Amino acid sequence: MNYLAHILLSGNDKRIAVGNFIGDGVKGRIPDSYPKEIFIGLHLHRFIDHVADTHPANKASREAMYPVFGKYAGVAQDMLHDHFLAGKWDDFSSEPIETYLDSFYKTADEYIDIFPAHQKRFLEGVRAGDWLINYRTVEGMQRAFSGLSRRVTRENPLAIGGKYLIDNAESLETSFLSFFPLLVAECEAELERLLNNT
Repeated sequence: MNYLAHILLSGNDKRIAVGNFIGDGVKGRIPDSYPKEIFIGLHLHRFIDHVADTHPANKASREAMYPVFGKYAGVAQDMLHDHFLAGKWDDFSSEPIETYLDSFYKTADEYIDIFPAHQKRFLEGVRAGDWLINYRTVEGMQRAFSGLSRRVTRENPLAIGGKYLIDNAESLETSFLSFFPLLVAECEAELERLLNNT
């Protein structure tokens, strides 16, 4: 669910970012028929998810969220990471977030035919509502949490995500800043490996 992070962690090639963006919609073995950069992005997406799920620096903060979010703690944590990334974007990218995302959306349009159907709809919503930029604000996050809570068919606690952010902003930001630079470094190494071996 941390779409902004997945895009940023793709390096400078927005085609890789497109593959990374659609990663949740591609299940099972990744077909070799994808264009090389999309293929790399899909593999990088799975690498990012694996590191986020298993890295001790991230697991500890996610486990602290279980009493509130239960099995949705990982989803909530991903979204909160995007909140802090959007707010501190200039610390991680030399390109303004608006310019970066405009370039990403243009590239996504070029590859829209390979998007899984539900991710085409998601991209439309993300762009129309400026969701990823609006993640910078608590209000934008609350809208995102409320919208996701409604879309999930089972009863869930995601609608309280905005309040949780307000109540725990300092510790959540500290956790993000302790983990995200480590993730950046690991992704840079993995991306180089994928580029050299794909």
